[in-house]
Amino acid sequence: FFFLMIRRPPRSTQSRSSAASDVYKRQIIHREQMEKTSNWLPLESNPEVINTYVQQLGFDATQYKFHDLLSLDDWALEMIPRPAKAVVFLYPITEVQEQFRDKEEEELVANPQQVSDKVFFMRQYAQNACGTIGVIHALGNIFSEQQTLFQQDSFLRNFVENNKGKTPEEIGKLLKKDKKLEEAHKEAVDKGETEVEDDVNTHFICLVQQDGNIYELDGTKKVPVNHGPTTPETFLEDCTRVIRQFMERDPNEIRFTTLV
Repeated sequence: FFFLMIRRPPRSTQSRSSAASDVYKRQIIHREQMEKTSNWLPLESNPEVINTYVQQLGFDATQYKFHDLLSLDDWALEMIPRPAKAVVFLYPITEVQEQFRDKEEEELVANPQQVSDKVFFMRQYAQNACGTIGVIHALGNIFSEQQTLFQQDSFLRNFVENNKGKTPEEIGKLLKKDKKLEEAHKEAVDKGETEVEDDVNTHFICLVQQDGNIYELDGTKKVPVNHGPTTPETFLEDCTRVIRQFMERDPNEIRFTTLV
């Protein structure tokens, strides 16, 4: 497998595609939790930065790296080695996206989905930490089958192993309190190529496969979202279906990137 990034140039005056939770707009995150934490700066959507970052956290990025995907079209997908294992998708937070998520949350409350107990999922309580959370969601959900890629006594290995059985809320609060991770996040931010801003309106989520289904993992949502069946052979194509839904809701937007 390998990791994949879809990068599209921004159309607006913004010079970067950044990760940000914009949690102050999201009622599901407790405001008092946000006010007590430091402000994590947004992580740049940059494969070189992410590869260095995850290696620092204990993942063997010499074997498997994040890469750019040039398009969602077949010609670009055919260039990608298979099987892909996870997708980290960055999208702009707009009124239409927020309206959809509100409606979706109401539907999930009324009709809860089946979620595999193998899904590694945490809530987000640190502002602008969604890039780091998206990456940890991606790696945490391949840990059981690719343990040799996680260094012994590393942050990633210890974080995943020590948090088995904990609730998403418990895991998220532990991440927020981890000063070493916050410092590693800051170092990754500083390695970016573009100007750092803390007031951005884009957000990282992660798509993973577990027990034959695609799950959307968004730390600002209460639960994972099950997007239906997939296979190891068709996972990447199935993820593009989910990604296109985000894009089609905002046809005039271009601020989309994807890490896989």
